[in-house]
Amino acid sequence: MCEECGPIAARLPRRAFLGAGAAVAAGAGVLGWRAALAQDHHDEPEWSYEGEEGPDHWGSMNGEWSACSAGTQQSPINIIADQAEDHDLPNIQTHYGVLETWIVEHTHHTVRVTVNDGVNVNHDAYALFDDQRWNLKQFHFHSPSEHAKDGWREAMELHMVHELDGDTSEDKKKLVVGILLALGNHNDELSLVFDVMADLPGSAQQVHGPLELDFFQPMTAESFRYIGSLTTPPCTDGVQWIVYREPNQISEEQLNKFLAIQSENARPYREPGDGEVVEDITT
Repeated sequence: MCEECGPIAARLPRRAFLGAGAAVAAGAGVLGWRAALAQDHHDEPEWSYEGEEGPDHWGSMNGEWSACSAGTQQSPINIIADQAEDHDLPNIQTHYGVLETWIVEHTHHTVRVTVNDGVNVNHDAYALFDDQRWNLKQFHFHSPSEHAKDGWREAMELHMVHELDGDTSEDKKKLVVGILLALGNHNDELSLVFDVMADLPGSAQQVHGPLELDFFQPMTAESFRYIGSLTTPPCTDGVQWIVYREPNQISEEQLNKFLAIQSENARPYREPGDGEVVEDITT
């Protein structure tokens, strides 16, 4: 159980009962995407968030995962707001549009929605940041939130994972936007994703239903920025992180839909160094 989490999130049952099937229709998958997804994960070693396969052991489980223990820019972090350096920086500009058909998958580590894999889903969603184009590839969820703010973890965190446009290297440069999700009002923008989770344990679904991706972000643009890493193996350093200061909200019912198929999946955070985090105070 997470000692740093909010009081409601900390006492919610890990496996809540779900009612009838989700309202979103799932397609039959005539494009062969199920086989492609299965092949993607076929050679991955087993890892988890606890025990001998947990975060403390990731770095020794596979030679390609050494950064998990030896990396110098590891994520997530505990963001101390008063210690972040204030700057008026250009905001990230998102051009995500409406995702009409998408693949949602329970990977056993998270629930992930594929936005553009270049094969099965080819939605042109991107962000402009630091005078570069970053293509949105997928988004996924963690509970509790991986990033903490002043030692406080919210109920969930949404990660929107981008890759640098035109980067042909094996380890493509990545930009991850973190959106904290606090317990509160029902989240209409994410409702389609939460509704289909009941059908997901151990599987993937092709879903037809519009997702207004640009509406996922908080109303205010203030954010924390730092150079970190992937929060799961191989824990690659050098990832540009943007974590919005203000959280969005989800309902307890929506949180329970996630926890019904996925146990806690947040890597322990570390304390950042002096001057490591910059706060963009642009509204």
